[in-house]
Amino acid sequence: RIQDALLEKKNALKFTDEELAGLLKYSAIIIFDTCSIMNYPNLLDGVNDGELVVVPKDVNNELEHHKSRFGADERKIKAQRAITAIFNYKRRYPLTYAESMLDLIPEVYRAGDGEREQNDNKILAVALRYKLYAHVPVIFITDDRSLSNKAAGEGLEVWTAKDFLTPP
Repeated sequence: RIQDALLEKKNALKFTDEELAGLLKYSAIIIFDTCSIMNYPNLLDGVNDGELVVVPKDVNNELEHHKSRFGADERKIKAQRAITAIFNYKRRYPLTYAESMLDLIPEVYRAGDGEREQNDNKILAVALRYKLYAHVPVIFITDDRSLSNKAAGEGLEVWTAKDFLTPP
């Protein structure tokens, strides 16, 4: 029974045949972290034709949190610009919103009992799901060094926003 439960859990992480067929028409999948799109609202200008942008829903939540802050601090302004950039991009090009599946995150990174799960882990879980199950190259963009280290440790191709916009 335990093996059946584990197999069922693993199969729930996979994309359906219909979803997979839709993903296979793209040459790459681009996933970015909150800080990257906040610091570089023109980040989406670096996406090429035939590439799919995936926005983790937790990125949207973080942007909304920063946008809703009281006052007119720099993070609020950056969040508003990032939200506008995503909105404008999705009106012209394919963009998908994705939920995290935390079962993909190694236990060593996970929050302990009674602790709140880090948003970085939720965003990383989205990238890992696409890497493991989409059969399309995934580029993960983050300017967060800690998250970059985790992602690279899990075999993701990681770029900074600046490098993505002006590849070496």
